[in-house]
Amino acid sequence: MGAIDSVPLDSVLEEFELKGDAVLSQTSIARAKTELSAIDTLCNLLYQRELDAANIGDDEPGLRFSPKLAMGLVKAIAVCGEYARTEIESALDVGI
Repeated sequence: MGAIDSVPLDSVLEEFELKGDAVLSQTSIARAKTELSAIDTLCNLLYQRELDAANIGDDEPGLRFSPKLAMGLVKAIAVCGEYARTEIESALDVGI
């Protein structure tokens, strides 16, 4: 089986490249920072779970949760990302 094609990095960056100026209010900045911080925290939980699963035996303490909870965390990451994107895009819609 061959390698899976992916989107070239340049194309991904071009999609999100700003075409003009945007001004974020202090409230929008605070919201976006909170959403990005939540993404970081959730990713760290998933990362720690994977580290513990790979390096710790079943009878030792470590971070463990069900696959359903892991999928819930992934969905929460997606929602936080969408909210952060909405904050930024709303500034683009309003302009300066």
